[in-house]
Amino acid sequence: MSADVADTVPVFAQTAGARVSYLAQEAPSPTAKAILVPKDSAVRTVADLKGRRVAVTKGAGSHFLLLAALKEVNLAFRDIQPAYLTPADGRAALVSGGVEA
Repeated sequence: MSADVADTVPVFAQTAGARVSYLAQEAPSPTAKAILVPKDSAVRTVADLKGRRVAVTKGAGSHFLLLAALKEVNLAFRDIQPAYLTPADGRAALVSGGVEA
Protein backbone atom coordinates (compact mmCIF):
# COMPACT_ATOMS: atom_id res chain seq x y z
CA MET A 1 0.00 0.00 0.00
CA SER A 2 1.25 3.49 -0.71
CA ALA A 3 -0.04 6.90 0.23
CA ASP A 4 0.81 10.53 -0.19
CA VAL A 5 1.12 11.93 3.32
CA ALA A 6 1.91 15.33 4.72
CA ASP A 7 3.03 16.85 7.98
CA THR A 8 4.02 14.50 10.77
CA VAL A 9 1.23 11.94 10.42
CA PRO A 10 3.66 9.15 9.46
CA VAL A 11 5.99 10.05 12.35
CA PHE A 12 3.15 9.76 14.88
CA ALA A 13 1.95 6.54 13.22
CA GLN A 14 5.43 5.06 13.33
CA THR A 15 5.76 6.03 17.01
CA ALA A 16 2.50 4.17 17.66
CA GLY A 17 3.99 1.02 16.13
CA ALA A 18 2.81 1.24 12.52
CA ARG A 19 5.15 -0.26 9.96
CA VAL A 20 6.07 2.67 7.74
CA SER A 21 8.51 2.89 4.84
CA TYR A 22 9.58 6.23 3.41
CA LEU A 23 10.18 6.33 -0.32
CA ALA A 24 10.86 10.04 -0.78
CA GLN A 25 11.38 13.20 1.15
CA GLU A 26 10.78 16.87 0.73
CA ALA A 27 13.13 19.68 1.66
CA PRO A 28 12.31 21.19 5.06
CA SER A 29 10.65 24.59 5.21
CA PRO A 30 11.22 25.79 8.77
CA THR A 31 9.64 29.20 8.19
CA ALA A 32 6.35 27.70 6.97
CA LYS A 33 4.93 27.25 10.49
CA ALA A 34 4.70 29.48 13.54
CA ILE A 35 2.97 29.83 16.88
CA LEU A 36 0.50 32.68 16.54
CA VAL A 37 -0.96 34.90 19.24
CA PRO A 38 -3.23 37.95 18.98
CA LYS A 39 -1.44 41.26 18.47
CA ASP A 40 -2.38 42.51 21.95
CA SER A 41 -1.52 39.22 23.71
CA ALA A 42 0.55 39.08 26.87
CA VAL A 43 2.18 35.95 25.41
CA ARG A 44 5.58 36.98 24.05
CA THR A 45 7.61 33.78 24.47
CA VAL A 46 6.94 30.06 24.33
CA ALA A 47 7.37 29.94 28.11
CA ASP A 48 4.41 32.33 28.39
CA LEU A 49 2.16 29.55 27.02
CA LYS A 50 2.27 27.76 30.37
CA GLY A 51 -1.29 27.24 31.63
CA ARG A 52 -2.83 28.78 28.52
CA ARG A 53 -5.27 27.30 26.00
CA VAL A 54 -3.45 26.54 22.74
CA ALA A 55 -5.12 25.39 19.52
CA VAL A 56 -3.32 22.68 17.58
CA THR A 57 -4.21 20.16 14.88
CA LYS A 58 -3.58 16.76 16.43
CA GLY A 59 -0.88 14.80 14.62
CA ALA A 60 -0.01 17.60 12.20
CA GLY A 61 3.20 19.54 11.74
CA SER A 62 1.85 22.22 14.06
CA HIS A 63 1.54 19.58 16.80
CA PHE A 64 5.18 18.58 16.34
CA LEU A 65 6.26 22.25 16.28
CA LEU A 66 4.41 22.92 19.54
CA LEU A 67 5.92 19.86 21.24
CA ALA A 68 9.44 20.84 20.12
CA ALA A 69 8.98 24.49 21.15
CA LEU A 70 7.70 23.51 24.59
CA LYS A 71 10.56 21.07 25.09
CA GLU A 72 13.07 23.79 24.17
CA VAL A 73 11.89 25.90 27.13
CA ASN A 74 11.59 22.93 29.51
CA LEU A 75 7.80 22.78 29.42
CA ALA A 76 5.79 19.59 28.93
CA PHE A 77 2.63 19.27 26.85
CA ARG A 78 0.68 18.90 30.10
CA ASP A 79 1.83 22.45 31.02
CA ILE A 80 -0.58 23.91 28.45
CA GLN A 81 -4.28 23.38 27.80
CA PRO A 82 -4.41 21.90 24.27
CA ALA A 83 -7.47 22.51 22.11
CA TYR A 84 -7.43 20.01 19.24
CA LEU A 85 -8.89 21.94 16.32
CA THR A 86 -8.65 22.00 12.54
CA PRO A 87 -6.71 24.95 11.11
CA ALA A 88 -9.93 26.82 10.21
CA ASP A 89 -11.47 26.20 13.63
CA GLY A 90 -8.21 27.15 15.32
CA ARG A 91 -8.14 30.46 13.48
CA ALA A 92 -11.74 31.18 14.45
CA ALA A 93 -10.99 30.31 18.08
CA LEU A 94 -7.93 32.58 18.09
CA VAL A 95 -9.86 35.51 16.58
CA SER A 96 -12.79 35.06 18.99
CA GLY A 97 -10.58 34.64 22.07
CA GLY A 98 -11.45 30.99 22.60
CA VAL A 99 -7.75 30.12 22.64
CA GLU A 100 -4.70 32.19 23.43
CA ALA A 101 -2.35 30.78 20.80
